[in-house]
Amino acid sequence: MGSTNNKGIKVGGSFLQDYFKIFYRSNTPMLLIKQKKFGLIEANESFFKLTGFTRSKKNSISSIMSIFPETQPFYQNKKTIDFLKQKLYSKNKKGSKNKKIEFVLTCKQKDGKLFDVLMSITPLQLWKNKVYQVLLSPIQKRETDTQNFN
Repeated sequence: MGSTNNKGIKVGGSFLQDYFKIFYRSNTPMLLIKQKKFGLIEANESFFKLTGFTRSKKNSISSIMSIFPETQPFYQNKKTIDFLKQKLYSKNKKGSKNKKIEFVLTCKQKDGKLFDVLMSITPLQLWKNKVYQVLLSPIQKRETDTQNFN
């Protein structure tokens, strides 16, 4: 089970081990997003490839965030790590390595208002450890959509 040190780094084991870990820095508190359970309406196609999710009213931010768990080491989710390695550590068409992946998530609150969140994932190197930094930033609040997503 992971713990958090005073720098906000999620520690899943010894820092001497070479595996993928994750820590969060966010304008929107992670637990607040989890508790509100926004229904996922739309996201980038690559987000669905990463998570295996579908465009369904049953999805919520709380279940989306389970791919970036706070209580268990990130390296245990092999599917997510394989995708991120491929995206972030492989060379793009221009021949340079990708530095960041960004997803725009459109979600619906219980009151019917739509909420856009930018999720960006950046690979970092901490000593011998490869780490992913996940930023969640609210983009905008919109008026209630005319479609019924209940």
